[in-house]
Amino acid sequence: MKKAISLILAILLVSSLFIMGASAADKTITPTATIGGQTVTMTATGVQETYTNFDIMTIFGSSGGPYTYAIWFDYGGTFSFDKDVTLSKTYYAEDFSTLGTDSKLIKAGEVINVANGTYSSTLGTTVPWSEFSVTLDDGNSWMIVYSGDPGNYATATPNTPLSSFPGTVANYAPPAPAADPAPAPAPSDGGSEPAPAPAPAPAPAPAPAPAPVDIPEGARAYTVVPGDCLWSISQRFYGTGTRWGELWEANAATIKNPRMIFPGQIVIIP
Repeated sequence: MKKAISLILAILLVSSLFIMGASAADKTITPTATIGGQTVTMTATGVQETYTNFDIMTIFGSSGGPYTYAIWFDYGGTFSFDKDVTLSKTYYAEDFSTLGTDSKLIKAGEVINVANGTYSSTLGTTVPWSEFSVTLDDGNSWMIVYSGDPGNYATATPNTPLSSFPGTVANYAPPAPAADPAPAPAPSDGGSEPAPAPAPAPAPAPAPAPAPVDIPEGARAYTVVPGDCLWSISQRFYGTGTRWGELWEANAATIKNPRMIFPGQIVIIP
């Protein structure tokens, strides 16, 4: 029986690898469910346009979820999160008893290369970024899979359009590079008179003054300087950067993206 199951899995593995050539793109992906009570967005490069949806309970002979959503990456693909996220992988024996678990904290903004990232397994081996997942608050899993080493999750083909992922999927457009300066004007044809000087560029508009901020009783106000981030401000006032989330929550009205604060901005320190 075990040999028959192994043969079926091998056939499915080979067949799935044939369809791994789906085009890859840069995406931002936000699942429907939260992670640790927070909405988390993944920014991914080289992510394929399909994902695989697994009903985990089918492994145990039933159905109805929870589900694993395996997101497939090409070689050289990367991912990062806008909040701290812990990825984990659990190893099972043939009777589905747990052999061990690996986990790693991915810090907000930390960019991970899918093909090169590895863990030292609790089983004494080294494994690539394949089948590592984050548990969602609704019991489902959001999984990172490197298509070059898909492991057991190649037993189901990634044939669901990424656009139907349960959440928000958007094309990621990196900031446009600065425009090249205009070329200097050519001299006039007559040669006797110099070409007119180009009109001076208009002076940039002054930066708007920061909006007034109401400081709650017992709180402090801090003015952001170049090089600051919420982590460093948390480190400065609390002695640890891990309380940056408290700062973001206290300043939610003025800080929409925790990675984007600006010199001159007022941050409330509760």
